Amino acid sequence: MVVIAVGLGVLAFLIPFRLLRRKPVGRAGTKVLVGGLTGAGLGFLLILGLVEGAIDVQDSGQSNELLNAVGFQDQWAVVKSAEDDKPLYDGRWMMLLGESDGTYVLYDCDKLETLRRPMETTNLGQIELDPEREAGFTCGGLAQQNTP
Repeated sequence: MVVIAVGLGVLAFLIPFRLLRRKPVGRAGTKVLVGGLTGAGLGFLLILGLVEGAIDVQDSGQSNELLNAVGFQDQWAVVKSAEDDKPLYDGRWMMLLGESDGTYVLYDCDKLETLRRPMETTNLGQIELDPEREAGFTCGGLAQQNTP
């Protein structure tokens, strides 16, 4: 992706100026072409940063500043049963990804799984935004222990 973005950047500034700068119509076309190719290159860089941030969330359980800037909320909660208010999933912290069609969408960092729980049978407890993690924390501890 970086190579594509750099290549578009080079195309945006070299080709238009060499081919179109001699004619008045060429100068206007140069501005449009440079603007379009620059926007495409910046779009590739934005997508690359978002993908990198998503991989960081999967690996370390923490989002980067770019994800926070585009509206991703780093919310964590302990999921409890609505019937008896006892913690589910051994009381582990789950990342709350959102709500959809009457269900909570959760990410289990320890098992590297995405879950859906009905809202009627689920309570969220101890909600925390952007939790501080200890140095060297990574997701997948339980997934690695259960691997044969």
